[in-house]
Amino acid sequence: MDRKRLLQVVASSRGGGAVHALAISAELAGAGHEVTVAMPADGGHLTAADFEAVGASFASLPGTRSSLAGRVRDLGQAIGEIRPCLVHAHGSRAALWTRCALRFRRLPETRFVYSVHGFATPYYPQPRRLLQGLVMRWVSADAAAVIACCESERAEVVAAGIAPAQRTITISSGFELRPFLELDASARRHARREHGVDDSAWLSIMVCRLDRPRDFKTLLEGFRRVVEALPSACLFIVGDGPERAALEEQVRQLGLSGHVRIWGFRRDVASFCAAADALVLTSWGWEGLPVSVVEAQAAGLPVVVTDAGGAGEAIDPEVSGILVPRCDAGALASALLRLARDPDLAAQMGANGRRHARESFGSAQTAGRMEGLYASLFDA
Repeated sequence: MDRKRLLQVVASSRGGGAVHALAISAELAGAGHEVTVAMPADGGHLTAADFEAVGASFASLPGTRSSLAGRVRDLGQAIGEIRPCLVHAHGSRAALWTRCALRFRRLPETRFVYSVHGFATPYYPQPRRLLQGLVMRWVSADAAAVIACCESERAEVVAAGIAPAQRTITISSGFELRPFLELDASARRHARREHGVDDSAWLSIMVCRLDRPRDFKTLLEGFRRVVEALPSACLFIVGDGPERAALEEQVRQLGLSGHVRIWGFRRDVASFCAAADALVLTSWGWEGLPVSVVEAQAAGLPVVVTDAGGAGEAIDPEVSGILVPRCDAGALASALLRLARDPDLAAQMGANGRRHARESFGSAQTAGRMEGLYASLFDA
């Protein structure tokens, strides 16, 4: 594809959508395209400096302007200044801002694509579910392509009538995995000392935003059973969000304060992967393609995930990790204890996961598929 001026729109600096946008922006800029990222300055784990460091320009959408009209006005101004030939929106909020801004600026010639990044609409109560579905159908009507990050997400989007099957495609999310692929035994020793992990402890980690659809009730009940069978077990929860206070109370009520530590938001996720023996992710509802599951596999960790959305597609079940039913604390505990009691199995799954992550979810592969999609839209 010839050099193009591309705009990536991200609704929040928190979460996997922003991480994915960073990875593909780096690859597209490296391929010679003129890439700008528009994103609110909302205090998350990615900043303008992260995007600028990989060769992308950055257009800040003021974090204090939360109304739809304000977001549309700011994004419309950025689009008018940048004059991109294609706008790629990440997430439903970003897609809504983008369609409104393109209509407001009267730029029908600008191509627009939309990555879903977690299709939560079927899980909302009525009447929000109906309203959200109507908004997404309206947004998708102008999109040249609607991109799902996994096959389960694509199936749900099509079944809900959000976009027709012929305009809904699957391109797996891609991530910058080098910091995780490069971890070795020396990194493990250093990380465990840094985070205060005893040599005899069996450490599992969960890295996520502390918000829906994460299932902390099942996580903690399952982990309580692990501790009963393996007193050296400990759990680090890395992340922050609106459910943190409730999570801390659950830890206290279950008597797990000596085994569970909540670290809050951290930028050094690779060091936690280096220190850990396994990663766990529990969700009761939708999932896109969880970035923490991919990163953990790249770090050589076996993973245990609940069968929710694309979480199962992020692993190679029984090869790089274990898939358990959602909301089943007993199955979760059994899977974790299986890894803790069989170091050879855990090591083999970790090695398989490192290969699986490198071959399936690297940023170069995803950016190449994305660039191919963009090119097909310009040739149409």
